Amino acid sequence: MTQSIERPVGVNVYGSHIVRTEPDRAEIDIAVIRLAQTPSAAFEQTGKAVRAVRAALKTAGIPDVDIEVSKVNLETAYDRYGPTAKFIGYRSQVTFRFVVSRLDAVEQLLTSAVEAGANEVQRVRYQSSKLRELRVEARKRAVEAAKRKAEVYCEAAGVRVGQVIHLEDVNPDLGQYRSSLGHTAAEMVPADETGEEAGPGLKPGSLVISAAVIVTFNILHN
Repeated sequence: MTQSIERPVGVNVYGSHIVRTEPDRAEIDIAVIRLAQTPSAAFEQTGKAVRAVRAALKTAGIPDVDIEVSKVNLETAYDRYGPTAKFIGYRSQVTFRFVVSRLDAVEQLLTSAVEAGANEVQRVRYQSSKLRELRVEARKRAVEAAKRKAEVYCEAAGVRVGQVIHLEDVNPDLGQYRSSLGHTAAEMVPADETGEEAGPGLKPGSLVISAAVIVTFNILHN
């Protein structure tokens, strides 16, 4: 990461922290997609499957109020793109989104939904219900890490750290959790500068909440 100081006014440092946690819920997106030769047939087939999927989810323990269902979408379908494309029918689609609080039930829920008529699993996103608290912790620790770094530099220079005169959040989007099932932690989050032992690595499926700041401190001369 490249940093520059346009107006040097003190000691300018970067601090970051990452918090690891295990997911305790999953947000699932699935879809019912049907292809028919007429719009009415596509709507009818989709509606029948939607009712069956909703019933299957309810039987599996997901109440209706926790299931988001989109409006039905209809579009013309072709076998390919370009001037040689051939019309093959009308594609109707309805998507579902629901949250599962028991991770051991995810496989069975997906199986039940597919068997009932869902024919596309769009996303399974693992989450933590403690995200807000963990994000606050990561941000506090990032500031602490920045202060410790400033103290090291000032001690080496024979001066002392003063008050904070500027604090900047570095890329707020990184203050969200990242799954180790996707990109590597090194690609997704800033390095942990707390000095704590990071351990042998992320557990499969663990979540990472990260925060990073740039802080400017006054310099106090002895």
